[in-house]
Amino acid sequence: MTHEDDFNTFWKAYPRRVAKGHARTAFDRAIRKTTLETMLQAIADYIRFKPERIDFKHPATWLNGECWEDEWEPPPSRPSTGHGFLDALMRH
Repeated sequence: MTHEDDFNTFWKAYPRRVAKGHARTAFDRAIRKTTLETMLQAIADYIRFKPERIDFKHPATWLNGECWEDEWEPPPSRPSTGHGFLDALMRH
């Protein structure tokens, strides 16, 4: 694959596609520090573990922050209170 193919693979995998020019510049720097495979796995983790209340970072921000090195933990499960609409549905 060419460098442009690698960037396009990154771009398609990233969940927020904005500011492509800035992302390409940041990708050019980031790919010297890590591999595309590492980035793709980190993006998958980011999608899976990012708290819902937080927006996805712009791709250039994610790359410049070396966020492929972020460590994610699964969100804590919320204990059932025994009250509420969803709890009632789950009991039936």
